[in-house]
Amino acid sequence: MEQTLLCVLGLFSLNLLFYCGQAKVVLTVEPNWSVFFHGESVTLICDVKEGQETDWWYSFNRDGQRFIVYSSNKKYQIYTQYIQTGHYSCTGRNKLSSNQEESNMVHLTVLVYTPKALILEGNSSTVGAVMLTCSVSPSTPGWEYSWYSGTNAQPLTAGGTIFHSNDRISVSQDGLYRCAGGRGTPRYYTEHSDTFVAITPVVKLNHNWPEVFYGEETRLTCEMKGGENVVWEYEWMKQQVVLPENKKEHVVVHATTSDYMCRAESTYGQTRWSKAFRLTVIDSPNLSVSSLWPNPGASVNLNCAAKHPSAGWRFYWYKLIPDIAREYLYDYELLPGSTNGTTQDSYVVYNHTNTAGYACRAGRGDPVHYTSYSHKFVWSREFQSPPSLRVSPDKVQHFWSDSVSLTCEGNSSTQWTVVKFGQDGFTSQRCSGFGTLTGSTCTTQLNEQHAVYWCESKSGQFSSAINISVSFKDILLDSPTHPVAEGAAVTLRCKLKTGNFVANVVFYKNDKVVQNDMRWTLTIPAVSESHEGFYRCERKYSQRTLTSPQSWISVKSLSKPESSPGHLPLIVGLVCGVLVIIPLLLFFCYGTSKDSNGNSQTFATDQTVNQGENQQQVYSTLLHGDVCIYETVGGAGNIGTGHQHAEVEELNYNYENVDSGACRTITMDRQISN
Repeated sequence: MEQTLLCVLGLFSLNLLFYCGQAKVVLTVEPNWSVFFHGESVTLICDVKEGQETDWWYSFNRDGQRFIVYSSNKKYQIYTQYIQTGHYSCTGRNKLSSNQEESNMVHLTVLVYTPKALILEGNSSTVGAVMLTCSVSPSTPGWEYSWYSGTNAQPLTAGGTIFHSNDRISVSQDGLYRCAGGRGTPRYYTEHSDTFVAITPVVKLNHNWPEVFYGEETRLTCEMKGGENVVWEYEWMKQQVVLPENKKEHVVVHATTSDYMCRAESTYGQTRWSKAFRLTVIDSPNLSVSSLWPNPGASVNLNCAAKHPSAGWRFYWYKLIPDIAREYLYDYELLPGSTNGTTQDSYVVYNHTNTAGYACRAGRGDPVHYTSYSHKFVWSREFQSPPSLRVSPDKVQHFWSDSVSLTCEGNSSTQWTVVKFGQDGFTSQRCSGFGTLTGSTCTTQLNEQHAVYWCESKSGQFSSAINISVSFKDILLDSPTHPVAEGAAVTLRCKLKTGNFVANVVFYKNDKVVQNDMRWTLTIPAVSESHEGFYRCERKYSQRTLTSPQSWISVKSLSKPESSPGHLPLIVGLVCGVLVIIPLLLFFCYGTSKDSNGNSQTFATDQTVNQGENQQQVYSTLLHGDVCIYETVGGAGNIGTGHQHAEVEELNYNYENVDSGACRTITMDRQISN
């Protein structure tokens, strides 16, 4: 009996141990996350692996402390505003035996803020598109993402968008993009992400002109698509240097070829930098003149050459007014008829007499955008008094580093300065920039091969101009600085820097030999317009040749007195006399000049006629016809015995006549002695 009882108790104990080993309580969480945010809900589920659900009482614990007392419901849904971060477990107590079973521990982290979605930019395999990825930090599972566009956060549609996955899209349209995450039941949402500005601005000219000229004012616009209703503040960059400009339109006052970029910023965020826009600038319209050294009283044609003249250009013409208080600067005075510009790119200045500076510029658009000014000086050789410029030493050519004095002669109460236009051909420079100004005299050392000098006054006057050349060699041609009066004598001298001439000296006019002998002077006894030209001299040795720079010899025509009705009989008489004398002179010339075959010849020689120490007055008459003849007749003041003077110094001139071919002059010299 006792043995039987012991067997029954043993079997009962084994069954009890078996059931105790199998009776396990498990705590699970729905959703099965470890991190929750403030406002989300969580359900704790306490499962007992024994009997029926109704056989147990359930309680829930946090960090070993019971916070939900026993109840018959194994599920308990709570919101995280009532729950804290900690270790959670549950307890199952059997209703019959009052046995208690403890579950496993589950750690829950509760973040007491609402998360905010984040957009990250990436590269897209689609050309012209950008990859956007939406995420939540810290990274937690279960999120589903929604995408929005525009300032009103409208749900994003498929137009222009590729949905690669729940959290990743590619967009090819510029615009404003946002995203948000949601998970759980009921739905819990993150805050919207910051707006991602997927906008690349474009820099554009605000006109469609084909070219922009140097110095022209132009405007650039930072254009954007997808952000039209947003208030933007702009930023500009030129050649990688940020500019102090925050407007959509950037005004380029003096255009130069440069790369421009822009971007914009608003409360939504900042755009990318635009692609570099190359503003290509070409030279401004170039002013050219029909003549830099026109004859007195001649007309001067100004031309303002601009490319694409049909693109709405108008041209503005100015006269330069010196402002000698400011180095290099001039005031601009509109020429007559130029107030509103001209459609023609040319302008005629009539009756030009003095040295003057002119300028032009072009304008187009409304408001008018102007190019920079283009300048040109037109010089006068005509010696005028006042004002006038004198050079000491008085010659055109000088040796390198020679010191010269340039003096402005005019009204003593007027402030004068000397101006130089250098060989670079672009800029003028006042005396303070190249010499020392004392009163109205500028002293300087010559160091430019060619330069033009003139005087300018504070009152806006210009003097005649002088062209000065510098010889870098050991030889120069001494010639007058001002035009030589027609009929006057002039002597050109070939000079060495050191030493004397011991070989032939050759004089050239317009690159043709006019004298080749031992003389180092070339004398023209009576200059005429035909003597105008470029002269130079040359010394030749057996192995070396020295050549001077060339100088222009200008001839000033003598003014002819105006006739009046009262002088008509006298004029008629003189004309008749000339008509009678000319055939006689021609007969004399052809009768006294024969070649070996008895044929007439035509020679070209100018001569100097001497009577003691006095130079004879020489008269020149140009006879027109099939052949060109220069006839020079020298006469004394008294009529004598008619003896001819035979000592004639010939210049061996070889002139050319454009219409008649080679032209030479027969020279007759008569010395009549008492």
